[in-house]
Amino acid sequence: MSASAKSSERYHARSISLPSRPHPLIPQFDEQLSRLRSTEATSTLSSSIRCKFNGLKDLYNCLDELLQLHLHQRTLRQDCEAKGADDLLDGSLRLLDACGTARDLMTQTKEHVQEIQSVLRRRCCGESAIASEVVKYVNTRKVAKKTIKKCMHDLNIMLHKHSSQTQKNVRNSSISALLRDVEAATAEIFESLLSYMAGPKMKSKKSSWFMVSRPMCQSAASASEFEEADAALDSFKTQKKKTGINTEQVDQLRSRMMKLESTIQDLDEPLEFLFRHIVKARASLLNILSN
Repeated sequence: MSASAKSSERYHARSISLPSRPHPLIPQFDEQLSRLRSTEATSTLSSSIRCKFNGLKDLYNCLDELLQLHLHQRTLRQDCEAKGADDLLDGSLRLLDACGTARDLMTQTKEHVQEIQSVLRRRCCGESAIASEVVKYVNTRKVAKKTIKKCMHDLNIMLHKHSSQTQKNVRNSSISALLRDVEAATAEIFESLLSYMAGPKMKSKKSSWFMVSRPMCQSAASASEFEEADAALDSFKTQKKKTGINTEQVDQLRSRMMKLESTIQDLDEPLEFLFRHIVKARASLLNILSN
């Protein structure tokens, strides 16, 4: 199945009927969503993810403006009174959990990377000190991958539910449908981020990632900075057992750690920005439902 065919399954085509003459923000929202789906790959996996984050930021800005309109607030309240708001509220909680998981893992990884860099700079610490920090990092990565696996499973449940709802309500263009589309788009990108952090062996069981798969697969030949760091550490441990640590090995490991730290720093800001947007969207939803 082509990427375009897959996209029609996850994000329904809209036939705007409410109101009869849609507010200009509705077509703008659809344009932002379409642009997010069709974002092309960049030179590296990390830059592809950052590009997706930027597109998602624009989508949330548009959603925020839509939620300020009294007509859509009234429609959303009526829709939630008729069908319930549990799915929307549960979806935002899952996204906050995924975002919090990614932020925590990024912070932990950066701290361990900095510790490794510190002992590598202090050659007087000796091989045992370096080996100790490497073991700490490797153990942390094992725990992180288990956490990522669980988080990706939760996101996949959310995406499967969205896909089922979309197939049942192909013509639905209510504000609640827009909210669900934003949640699904966010979940897709979090899946790609977590998969990127975990490495190539970790991916969603139900792989219909039209948003991520096409651009990410175009860069499949390039490994993620997390994967490169893992490989460098494995090589480092193997070399230490065989012949001991040499200068070339230390320099290579230092280079990988510096690259990984730089990548994490580049992702910190958009991840924090997205977290604030999810919180704001949830707060707006709760405020609308309580009035």
